[in-house]
Amino acid sequence: MNIHTLKVTAILSVFLFLCMPTMAQQRGKDESLRKVLDKMFAHIDKNKVPTGLLRDYAEEYEDLDIFTGIVPLTEHNAADYVRFGYLLSTIKSADLIGVVSKDIDVFFRQKKSYDENNSISLSLALYKYSQIKENALKDGLITYKNDQVYYK
Repeated sequence: MNIHTLKVTAILSVFLFLCMPTMAQQRGKDESLRKVLDKMFAHIDKNKVPTGLLRDYAEEYEDLDIFTGIVPLTEHNAADYVRFGYLLSTIKSADLIGVVSKDIDVFFRQKKSYDENNSISLSLALYKYSQIKENALKDGLITYKNDQVYYK
C-alpha cells in the first residue's frame, strides 16, 4: 500500500466513524417512509394477512432474507445486540394488527433490566410473516392506483 492509499483510507474511516451516529439517529426519526407505507396499505384487508405481519409493509432496517434459518450462519448474518434490535424493529414495523409489537417492546424493557443487573441474555426471534405474491399485480389479485394497494 502506498502513502496516498493509506491517507485516503484513514480519511474515509474517520468520516464513516463520525457519520454513523448521525445516520443511526436519522433512521429512527425518519417518519416519511412510515407515512408512505401507511397510506399505500391503508385499504389492505388485515384479515387476509394470516400472520398479521406483512413484509411489504415493513421498514427494512435489516435484510430479512439473511435471517431465514436456511442461510448458513456466517460473519455476514451473525447478529450482535444492535443488529438484533434492527431485525426486531423490521419485524415490528411489519405488524398490521399489533400482534408482535407488545412482545418486542417487552423484550427491549427486559434487555435493559438485564443490562442493569450485569446479566447476559441469550435471545432468539422466530416470526412468520406474510408477503404479497410477486406476481399479484399481474395476476389481478391486487390493484395499485393513486399510490395505494387494493385487494380484489
